[in-house]
Amino acid sequence: GHHVPYTSDPTFAQVVSFLSSAVVPEPNPEEGSGGMLLSSPPPPERLPCFPSSAMVTLANGTSTRMDTLREGDEIIVATAAGGLTTDIVSLFSLADHTTVGSFVRLTTEGNASLALTPTHHLSVGSVCCAILKQALDVKPGDTVWVVEPSALKPRPHVVTGAALEQRQGLHSPLPMHGTFPVVDGVVTSFNTLALVVLDGVLLPLALPICKATSSCGLLRSIVAWGACASRQVLGERAAACKRFIYVDNYVAGRVDAGGNNDSSNGGETGGTDMVGAAVGLSVASVMSLIWVRASASVAMARK
Repeated sequence: GHHVPYTSDPTFAQVVSFLSSAVVPEPNPEEGSGGMLLSSPPPPERLPCFPSSAMVTLANGTSTRMDTLREGDEIIVATAAGGLTTDIVSLFSLADHTTVGSFVRLTTEGNASLALTPTHHLSVGSVCCAILKQALDVKPGDTVWVVEPSALKPRPHVVTGAALEQRQGLHSPLPMHGTFPVVDGVVTSFNTLALVVLDGVLLPLALPICKATSSCGLLRSIVAWGACASRQVLGERAAACKRFIYVDNYVAGRVDAGGNNDSSNGGETGGTDMVGAAVGLSVASVMSLIWVRASASVAMARK
């Protein structure tokens, strides 16, 4: 194929730069003041996801549905420089096959069509991957970036329509190296630009350690707890404290009315997680990055 596999990670200096710009954002002349023109406001869906029927392209060139992805699959993604490459679906990817979600359906003048939850990000503007917007802020006339068949890089398409719809499933592939998944041919992003870059540094460090110590379940529960806590700070408990179902069916993050944690997890056991955590999560470098990641999430949530 013509896609070059991902081989380099962002430097820590890049992370600091992006994180600083995220915490103290500068005005962006390309971002409009209004959101999309919908007949009704989008619901407060807090998990940025795609429906089960969304399509991605594997490294071998074949297309597959979102609900068939597994950890370790290589998919076509865009880079921060606007090129195309492949990246690995990580263990932190979300995959809830059973939930019916509310999605924004965006269409373009070139007949591209993408359904994503209102809070999911995608590349918008005159340069691919330099500016990210949530789907709820995209309006007709905005430029998104589309990978056409056999294209060597994404090309600009103008958005012509936006509508709300209900679809089955909530899925979000999280690449290992801070890249941008191409879904239904459109360049998307699992988070803000600063956190995409930061996760590109964190994941290659954290995942080998948590796997070696059988603590990945606990680490993912910590991430789910952090997302819930950041929303509670903003008074959004009901919308935030929901289940995180990961690509290997591990469940974390939901608290029922009695305050009990939803522990219907597959794979690792809680006891194994706790023993592994005593080793894996005590590594200073990983803990530092986790702390920065959690702090950044709270900072983003305050915006």
